[in-house]
Amino acid sequence: MGFPQCRPVTAPIGTIASSEKNLAEYPPAPNHKSMNPANLFKHDTDTTNLAPGEVLFTQGEPGDCMYVLLEGSADIIVNQEVVERSTSGSLLGEMALIDNSPRAATVIAAEPCRLAKVDERRFNFIIQNNPFFAKHVMTVLVNRVRQMSQLRGTPTESLPDLMP
Repeated sequence: MGFPQCRPVTAPIGTIASSEKNLAEYPPAPNHKSMNPANLFKHDTDTTNLAPGEVLFTQGEPGDCMYVLLEGSADIIVNQEVVERSTSGSLLGEMALIDNSPRAATVIAAEPCRLAKVDERRFNFIIQNNPFFAKHVMTVLVNRVRQMSQLRGTPTESLPDLMP
């Protein structure tokens, strides 16, 4: 079974041109750079809440979900060193969710936090239905890999050799 045949567009030339003019009336489409994932989950009622100093997860432990920070801020700690202060919209634990590896960092609430939990089933649904979210996750992953390679002293140019 093949793909259905596409029919040629038979609209009058003026129709297509006038449609293009009308595009200026619409707001620009969002992109992954302007996306704040907290907006996708802001209406979640079943959230994880942390008090300052409370640990979300610990480096080295298994992980089967990621979190989106909806409110508050949290410290990302790698080998007992704070490497990032995450704020609203930050993704936490995405590496372990994607490749089933142990947690690459410890996350501790710096102030009261509210987080949306995203398990594999929910993650797959969202990336299939929102390409901007998928691109945002990829961008976060690339930035985290680069940051971790800098911490380890690994030149970024050699990263493709590290990937399977």
